[in-house]
Amino acid sequence: SAMLSPSVDGEAFAFTNVTVTQALSESFLITIGKFNTITLADRWFYGGRGVEGFMNMNFVAAPIGGRTFPISTLGAVATFLKDGAPMFTFGVMDSISPETSPGWDGLYADELTYFANYDFRTEIAGRPGWHTIGGSYSTIDTFSFDQSDLIKPPGQGGISPNIQDDSWMLKYHWDQSLSQVGDDPSRGWGTFLFLAVSDADPNPFGYSVAAGLVANGVCAARPCDSFGVGVFYNEVSDELRKALEQNRPILPSIDIDHELGGEIFYEFAVTDWFRIAADLQVTQPSIEDNDTAIFGGFRSRLIF
Repeated sequence: SAMLSPSVDGEAFAFTNVTVTQALSESFLITIGKFNTITLADRWFYGGRGVEGFMNMNFVAAPIGGRTFPISTLGAVATFLKDGAPMFTFGVMDSISPETSPGWDGLYADELTYFANYDFRTEIAGRPGWHTIGGSYSTIDTFSFDQSDLIKPPGQGGISPNIQDDSWMLKYHWDQSLSQVGDDPSRGWGTFLFLAVSDADPNPFGYSVAAGLVANGVCAARPCDSFGVGVFYNEVSDELRKALEQNRPILPSIDIDHELGGEIFYEFAVTDWFRIAADLQVTQPSIEDNDTAIFGGFRSRLIF
């Protein structure tokens, strides 16, 4: 996911995140500007933009949200705090903002995404857990997967594509601390679970699941090393499958099914400011004719 670019092809330069946050009280913040939406998905054991933890997008910012959240877009977010942590978040963003331009003239009523999250904390065996329940609704106008009208018999009148004028998604995220390494409460082992369901038209995924075990600090002897192992599942929209089946006379034969995969990584802290990591991913693609994909990865990063 760290290799995602704001440009479809070629080289590009863009400020993908430029925001201003104003505290109106000790418990209420407003943030406006251009957001890198991938960073908004960061949680305790989930996220990391692909440079700090997992590399696969399913463990960084679930692809099911990509239908209405561009990589970089304009927006405004209001956050209510409880004990210094977010409790309720509400925001509005441009669904199709051009990533490589300011986009100030691109805010229209038929391309806005509204979203809200509610966060609360629990404890299991004395260890903290964080829960997020949220959802989004977009007024985006886009092509529906159901284009059966495009294959009308002769003499049935004009042909016009079917347009879907909105899209929605609901999600639940859970992070649970399992143990602490040293005196730093942010270091230790934990687990996460992500669940999401969508309208499945125009969203190409009906629902998504991801879960994993993560260590931000493996042991007392290696407090800065990181480890993670996770699995994910994406159910491809039934409407998309039907559309491909109905349009076989004019489209190539493509059989699609669910997408299933997993990832494991280990990041070794050479020093406090230099880290190297090895990564392995295995994915069963949604296109049935494609072979199981195996990816090996390596990264290094400097912290300053």
